[in-house]
Amino acid sequence: MKLKHIIKITVTVALLAFILTYLVDIDLVFDQVKKIDVRYFLLAVTLSIIGNIFCVKRWQLILKVKELKFRFVTLFKYYYIGIFYNSFFPGTVGGDSVKIYKMIKKTSGRKADIAASVVLDRLMGLMIIYFAAIVALVFQYDFFDKKISWALLLALLMIAVGFILLYKRDFFDFAMEEIRERFQKGEKVLSKIDVFYNSLNLFQLKKQGGAKLALIILLSISFFYISYVGVFYVLLKALGASVTYYYCMTFLPILNLIVMLPISIGGVGVREVLLIYFLSLDGVAAEIAVALGVLILSVRLINNLLGSLVNVLVSE
Repeated sequence: MKLKHIIKITVTVALLAFILTYLVDIDLVFDQVKKIDVRYFLLAVTLSIIGNIFCVKRWQLILKVKELKFRFVTLFKYYYIGIFYNSFFPGTVGGDSVKIYKMIKKTSGRKADIAASVVLDRLMGLMIIYFAAIVALVFQYDFFDKKISWALLLALLMIAVGFILLYKRDFFDFAMEEIRERFQKGEKVLSKIDVFYNSLNLFQLKKQGGAKLALIILLSISFFYISYVGVFYVLLKALGASVTYYYCMTFLPILNLIVMLPISIGGVGVREVLLIYFLSLDGVAAEIAVALGVLILSVRLINNLLGSLVNVLVSE
């Protein structure tokens, strides 16, 4: 087992042990889960599926810009296969790799464009979350701890600068030239990186289809605020918590960015600690926060099961 996997397992187990030992009463957590309003839970599952449909359509539009045509049903199947495989591989890399592999098998060539479409799909979603997090920190600055707000805002701005530099061709060419001088035997690999970088160019979306780019952004926003934030809000309603949708819009972008850091298994442990912190600011008990984490995992498990069914039942 690789060291990074050992670290993730250790962090996950340590955080869960800390939560269950010092922060919550496990019996009360299960009591909260057992008495949920099932109607709200089913609505949350429905919203998560709708969000996946938004993501599939966004991916299809990115592929169209690159002049790669796939049926929606085919991409729907690949997307859910990716979700299914993510339950066995750490993070989302495993599922994305399976999607890319299956698409390359179905087409002749265009490997870089196919891989780039998957990465671009992730980047578009990530950009919306970054934007939402910055807006939350700026407009709700007084709500959070000031030191935490400044640290998070600075980190987000640094990432934004790094992202801009990544997409400056002059900067990329300079970096590639420096690497070539130091690793002269890696020309073949560097050439592939150059091809992939060209395929990954976000500005190509604007040049080749301004209307498509606008729709891609709209789908990304819809996914985040209707599906992602909506699922959390509806599950809180299922647990009987009186948290407003507006407050969910405020803290969830920040929570999501931190959970995405590769320090635990699927964000488990980290998510629950953050839910306890953010929801406590709105007067919600720690047991409800942890119960929310359990329900989020349950919704994810249902999507994983749907992924296995789609893989078997849906034809391409």
